[in-house]
Amino acid sequence: MRLDDSVRLVFNNVIFEGLTPEGVFMSDIAEVGIAAFSQKQKGSHILRLYLIRKKNAEYIVSHELEAYSLASRKGLTKLLNDLPTMSAMDYIIMVNQPNPQYN
Repeated sequence: MRLDDSVRLVFNNVIFEGLTPEGVFMSDIAEVGIAAFSQKQKGSHILRLYLIRKKNAEYIVSHELEAYSLASRKGLTKLLNDLPTMSAMDYIIMVNQPNPQYN
């Protein structure tokens, strides 16, 4: 996956109100990607990831894939930067145990 600032993303849903766009990661093998949004909620920083699919010349949000609650903005930024290059094994370990490097 690679970060891509040129993607035209369409989201026509109230659910995105109050969320801050963080970036779009595109697959190198298919016309799909992941859109990342954040929000602050009850003292935590939430990172929300959504699957996006190409429709004509635009990308449409399909559904939410995952949400992560992090203690700090620094942790959120680190996770956002690490996700595209994480191995599957690193990801599985990260989501199944507390990881101090992201808090």
